[in-house]
Amino acid sequence: FGGYSETHRWPARDEWEFDGVTWTNRVTGLPLGRNAFSMTYDSTRSQVVLFGGLGDGQRLDDTWVKDGARWTEKLPTHKPSPRADHSLAFDPGRSVVVLFGGFVNDTHSNDTWEWNGSDWTQRSSAQVPPPRINHALAYDPSGGGVLLYGGQLVPPPPMPNVPQIPFADTLYEDTWRWNGFDWVQLSGGRGKRRGTLMVTDTQRNRV
Repeated sequence: FGGYSETHRWPARDEWEFDGVTWTNRVTGLPLGRNAFSMTYDSTRSQVVLFGGLGDGQRLDDTWVKDGARWTEKLPTHKPSPRADHSLAFDPGRSVVVLFGGFVNDTHSNDTWEWNGSDWTQRSSAQVPPPRINHALAYDPSGGGVLLYGGQLVPPPPMPNVPQIPFADTLYEDTWRWNGFDWVQLSGGRGKRRGTLMVTDTQRNRV
């Protein structure tokens, strides 16, 4: 679904499904076209969950679910701020979708939210990873909880008539685990990187 379209120079509003052999275009009842959003699969409720992104010239804060047949916009009582370049991952051990970080109100965020199928809850913890965008999240079947890896801080936008201080992107190579109560930093890393992805391999208990 979605993404930035080089053809139209605008966030795409199309959806494709792959059955193992063929891609099929779905054309009705779609969310607003967007890029820089995040999706994950909720195996407890058998739904794809989508949140936020960039669309219609602004950051979005909408929540959509797809049950295999149709998209439905959810209207929760609580929800994260409009954002882009965040990440989602589903924790089957706790039956919640975890959201972390993203670009919010022209700054980098490090807030944590959980979606239980009907509402979002912001979670606080004693420890928290530094703010970032373009990081990876995935469920860890061997250790439990959701893993976070990498990401970046980008330079602030230039301001008129203000001398600019050189500011290079900050890339992360840290690994964190969200256990539902706290973020715990783990040792080791595999190089500083942004825009990376992680996926859960349940057959081999690996990320």
